[in-house]
Amino acid sequence: MTIKQKKAIKNMVENGGIVSKAMVDAGYSPATAKTPQKLTESKGFEELKEQYKSSLLSRGIDGKRLAKKMNEWLEAQKPFSSHTEPDKMVPDYQTQIKAGEMLREDIGLSKDTNIIQQFNAGEMEIEFIGGKK
Repeated sequence: MTIKQKKAIKNMVENGGIVSKAMVDAGYSPATAKTPQKLTESKGFEELKEQYKSSLLSRGIDGKRLAKKMNEWLEAQKPFSSHTEPDKMVPDYQTQIKAGEMLREDIGLSKDTNIIQQFNAGEMEIEFIGGKK
């Protein structure tokens, strides 16, 4: 794995998973960053992902915990204040959209795939309707 690959992955973690921006910030050319699969499909990237995954597991961050956090992001709300109405909580669409994009990318779903979330007996279930990448 190269120094640029390490920097790019670190940048991706910090910027919420935007691969092309992470690549440019790590020193890749803008032309190379237009084809992020050159990084994400490389052997070095796979090695770093496995190291990162092992690091998360060693800190007690597992699939259930990540699913719970992703659910919080998918249902994120923010306070809304107005001079004419009482304060209230409203959906935080920017966070919800970003969470959906991250989830799609993480599990390899195309943008035309719909994600349906439901709860049964306190457990979250997710169903995917549409195409795969």
